[in-house]
Amino acid sequence: MLPPFFKYSKMKQPSKEAQQELISIDQNLPSIVEIPRSKKKYKITWLKPYTTNRVSQSFLENEVPEELKDGADTVKFMAKKVKVVSIIASYVILNNFWTIKFFHGLHWRWLFYVKQYDYEQLLPIIVEGKKKMGVQGYYVSMALAATMMDTLRMMMKTEAEQYLAELSSAQNQPSERSTLGL
Repeated sequence: MLPPFFKYSKMKQPSKEAQQELISIDQNLPSIVEIPRSKKKYKITWLKPYTTNRVSQSFLENEVPEELKDGADTVKFMAKKVKVVSIIASYVILNNFWTIKFFHGLHWRWLFYVKQYDYEQLLPIIVEGKKKMGVQGYYVSMALAATMMDTLRMMMKTEAEQYLAELSSAQNQPSERSTLGL
């Protein structure tokens, strides 16, 4: 006889779409993204580290400076930076060291000047690129690397005991405005 936790339950099975999405993620199948108001379609795969590095770099280079406190100055600054969306979309579409090195300069200009895609048209590419970014491994690696730093100061046993004693004595002391010590 099976234990009670092995009994068949009426658990809802995943849909076919969810199963296909899992297979797509597992096999790194490209997602097809269609640009609105055009017939153009692009294949977006999982972003490679070089691509994410270039996206980060282009974003940091075109970030709004903090000294622009006035709204009008910010609007003027952003009007000069409208091509950043085309640059980032180009990185997501190309997604390879060599294709970015050889074709990125032409490709983002093609998207911006020739095709004249606007923000709404390039947004699905950037959204899909965000979905295809594997950040979980990055975060775990960075957390583990932070604990392995040799510059991280470790307390000796006597230092830890002294620190804990200071904390406990600070908690037990009445404050200057307290009447408990009278």
